Amino acid sequence: MVNRRFVELYAKGENVVARHFSYPQSVLSNAPANEIVGVVGDVREDGLAIAPSPYVYDCPTAGSWPDPEYVVRARGNAQTLVEQVRQIVHGIDPLDAIRAD
Repeated sequence: MVNRRFVELYAKGENVVARHFSYPQSVLSNAPANEIVGVVGDVREDGLAIAPSPYVYDCPTAGSWPDPEYVVRARGNAQTLVEQVRQIVHGIDPLDAIRAD
């Protein structure tokens, strides 16, 4: 999956679902082409004043780098969901820790 900023920047807003792309050789050598299966909203990871970056959400194999990232959108006080999210992540990987910002 890719975010909206990726679509704006690299596809000029066109539908990208079912299209394929490859990472530059300098990033991942011998990587196969990836199929885009969906588009998600942008996450402002560096603060509200900084524009979101284009982002690819990939499904790496278990134990690969980087560790998985989970983004949760909530209405109201997100802290009330922290324990529920922690339990879900623990069910996926009991050794994985979460950071609630």
